[in-house]
Amino acid sequence: AEWERAITLLVQLRATRQAGDIITFSTLISACGKSGAWAEAWHLFCTLPTWRLEPNIITFNSMMDAFGKGGEWKRALSLLEERLEGKSYGVDVIGFNAAISACEEAAKWEEALELLKNLQEADALQADVISFNAAISSCEKSGRWQEALGVFWEAQLEGVQTNEVTSNALVNACKAGHWLQGLELLEAAVVTYVACNGLLSACGGSLWWMASSLLSEMRWQELEANIVSYRACITCTEKAGLWISALKLLMAAEETKLESNSVVYNAAVSACTKACLGNVAREKKCTEL
Repeated sequence: AEWERAITLLVQLRATRQAGDIITFSTLISACGKSGAWAEAWHLFCTLPTWRLEPNIITFNSMMDAFGKGGEWKRALSLLEERLEGKSYGVDVIGFNAAISACEEAAKWEEALELLKNLQEADALQADVISFNAAISSCEKSGRWQEALGVFWEAQLEGVQTNEVTSNALVNACKAGHWLQGLELLEAAVVTYVACNGLLSACGGSLWWMASSLLSEMRWQELEANIVSYRACITCTEKAGLWISALKLLMAAEETKLESNSVVYNAAVSACTKACLGNVAREKKCTEL
């Protein structure tokens, strides 16, 4: 593993009594962090005084990233707080973003929003799209769709250019019962396949008409619907018992040369089966009367 090679290099340095410089240690800490070996990264960070080395902003950011990837959000916040108390190299937006991302991974939305607020209030620092995306994702993972929307609109007010990651996180936050808010977001956010397909999947049988409208919206936005889009729409019509609509969607998918899978065909067949059984039941009831 990458972190094991990093530790081996450190041992070699010690054997030759070569301390290396802070760049070497920053690289080693980063290697450990990328492999999820946060404990080894922290050990390297803590041994810097032994080598008479002072950590710089790059070293700090590498350590914060290692904590985030290792799920150690509390340690990340503790280290950030320590740095904010007046250490010489301070904290930049990358360090803040690493802390927010650490909270995002742990679904700690309150802590993530507090960090975003602190970043916005910090002198000479400005939250960027990564800051807002991490905060939105933390709200999404905690089921806090209203807070996710609030962060999005705050980014809009500050003139931050949002991207596909923003849209996907917002739709995921809203699709669990708040599809209308998700649809409204498509007018303000970057429209993506993931966002549209997420909303299509959220539309149940009673919202088949909304799924159909959204499929048309994708064409208007110059997003060519894929098989996931058609599968979600056909499933909606199947639940609503609209077998003719299901067959039309199936034919439309085939006309666009999309390779339909068994799930798509099964949904269309199910819609037809339900309609057939329904007609048989009605005919039987009329005969009995």
